[in-house]
Amino acid sequence: MKFLIIACLVAYAAADCSSLARLQVRGQWAAAYGSNGRSRLALGRLVWESVYANVNNAAGVFSGVRGDNIDSAVFMAHSARVLGGLDMCIASLDEPAILSVQLAHLSEQHSGRGVPASAYPAFVSAVVNAVRATIGVSNFDADSWTACMTEITGGIS
Repeated sequence: MKFLIIACLVAYAAADCSSLARLQVRGQWAAAYGSNGRSRLALGRLVWESVYANVNNAAGVFSGVRGDNIDSAVFMAHSARVLGGLDMCIASLDEPAILSVQLAHLSEQHSGRGVPASAYPAFVSAVVNAVRATIGVSNFDADSWTACMTEITGGIS
């Protein structure tokens, strides 16, 4: 019985974007996102290649930003905006009031542009995999990323 209770507590903690998880995500994001445009473009490319591989009609959803060509300047600018928005959300994970305002703004943008909430899990997976590939498996905390990205996308949908 004790084992079952402990297992439930561990599962609950793993599913929560806790203070420790937020700290992990912020640090790992800083390492992956970098401080220059080249590293950010490379990270964005990894994210969008994965999204396009896993979301039907992704090019159609992003037709307004040259979704037919993720190497176009227009789409790369879109990628920079998306990652910039994600950067602000991650930076605000430990500031609930700020995060709430940011997520409300992003929710309005996404619903107004017809981005389906059904695509969010693929985006979460793409970001998680891109960060892991960028910083290395041994430095990556998948549980923290999944929990915190789920919190972010849940606030947008």
